[in-house]
Amino acid sequence: MENQPELDGQSPGFPGHLLRQAREKYGLTQQEAARNLHLTSKVINAIEEDDFKLIPSFVFARGYIRSYAHHVGSDGQALVAEFDAAYGVPNNTAKLTSGIPHVSQPSQLGDTWVKLITIVFVIGLIAAPIAWWQSQNSS
Repeated sequence: MENQPELDGQSPGFPGHLLRQAREKYGLTQQEAARNLHLTSKVINAIEEDDFKLIPSFVFARGYIRSYAHHVGSDGQALVAEFDAAYGVPNNTAKLTSGIPHVSQPSQLGDTWVKLITIVFVIGLIAAPIAWWQSQNSS
């Protein structure tokens, strides 16, 4: 979350200040809010301080704000709109890139032997009971 503007977190229009007020109105501590939202206290504090360096991306920040607002009875969409106005709207038209490209490893000689031994072992497991059954019936 680079190149984000520095904010003091006290301006009433920013999401953190409003979320803190709503949380305090409900008599919740940051730890209780964090536990209920399945977040850490550090993340809750970062949201309330409008310090989004701890949060990996704006997508997560927007979701956390929306969930937090819902939890304390505030309008999540309005607070996300405030966040977008302060930090910018994410570019949803950008081409998504794959995080991990498909990498195929060359097969090794050991792989072939392991497969062959496994097949022989399975055939042996199937043949042994059949041979035993045949020997019991022929007596």
